[in-house]
Amino acid sequence: KVAKAKSLKEKSEDDEAVMYFDFLLPRIKKTYPEVRVYEGLQKAGDIIFVPGGWWHGVLNTEDCVAVTQNYCGPDNFETVWKSVRRDREKIAHLWLRNMRKFAPPLHRRALDLNRVDGFRMRHERS
Repeated sequence: KVAKAKSLKEKSEDDEAVMYFDFLLPRIKKTYPEVRVYEGLQKAGDIIFVPGGWWHGVLNTEDCVAVTQNYCGPDNFETVWKSVRRDREKIAHLWLRNMRKFAPPLHRRALDLNRVDGFRMRHERS
């Protein structure tokens, strides 16, 4: 919640990266001095690894190509599914639909997790 700075955002500010780096990040640092912020300048050929669950932001200083990969496998499926269904409802709905078609065992696992937690998907609440 601290990283997204929703409580520090002013009404005139949007979600553009430049707004975050120019205004919100300095406010976060001032308001929460105990929070460790890692910053760096990535150069051509450099690779940055961001561990799962770590919030991060990127500001490109020139034209570039970025390749990113989010990992979800059998070892972290439960954690990823619970996070996506809570925070990204539309994506969760599409993912669940595609799991039913392309990965039935994962589809059953997701439905089982929802049942155990009493979680209702967005389309089930309407």
